[in-house]
Amino acid sequence: MNTPSPFPPIAFSCSSARWWLACVEVHHTIKCCCIVTQHFNITPLSKRRRYLRSHLPKAEIILWMRLSNRQMLGYKFRRQYSVDKFVIDFYCPELKLAIEVDGDSHFTPLARVYDRGRQHHIESFGIRFHRVMNEDVYNNLDAVLDEIAKTIRQLETGAYRHPEPPDPPRLSKM
Repeated sequence: MNTPSPFPPIAFSCSSARWWLACVEVHHTIKCCCIVTQHFNITPLSKRRRYLRSHLPKAEIILWMRLSNRQMLGYKFRRQYSVDKFVIDFYCPELKLAIEVDGDSHFTPLARVYDRGRQHHIESFGIRFHRVMNEDVYNNLDAVLDEIAKTIRQLETGAYRHPEPPDPPRLSKM
């Protein structure tokens, strides 16, 4: 039984079934990209993202120097990436992994409530969070990078466990 294609007919005709499937896959990918871009890096936030990239806190600069140029297990990370109305410090699209660098201001009672709501909303897009503290980046960068690598390996193997926001454990100095 032939079911009708959910995609509109393609203007080209070709007798090759393989070519037809490739066209359907391309059309489906384009359709999916249109849906995805409605929530990711939206234009109204571009000036805000640009401002945040040019005014990174010291801890984010230090971490970015180790995440940029595929230095973290070969994965590409982006700085100040937006999801809906929120901007994430670092984001790896391939893993759907967000890395947030939290300073002391994130641990006030009001900020905790805000961060929980923000994280829950972003996670509704299938994005996983990894939180680190400024102090850990300053005092124990190698341990922070090891924890990020561990999270990536867990995502690769499907063994990732969702942490509770927004209280990341302090990493001890080795």
